[in-house]
Amino acid sequence: MQRAEDGRKAMAEYQAERAAMLAKTERLRAARLAREAELEAAALTAPPKRVAAGKSKAAADTTKTPAKQAPAKKAVAKRAAKTSRLVP
Repeated sequence: MQRAEDGRKAMAEYQAERAAMLAKTERLRAARLAREAELEAAALTAPPKRVAAGKSKAAADTTKTPAKQAPAKKAVAKRAAKTSRLVP
């Protein structure tokens, strides 16, 4: 009898926790969707960004170019060469 009662209590607790988790998930999903819709609406109504005078669109680009990545690759190669000399 005691095991059956413990089982019912455990199942009720599990179901209550699951219901709470689903409610929280639904609330967070609604908040995320509302925030995304707000950001999308703001992006559609915002004026387009202008590039500063005297700068071309390529100069305004902040992504790394292969020329900027080359020094980092050289440093990695130097470190690899040093460590390979240390290992017999």
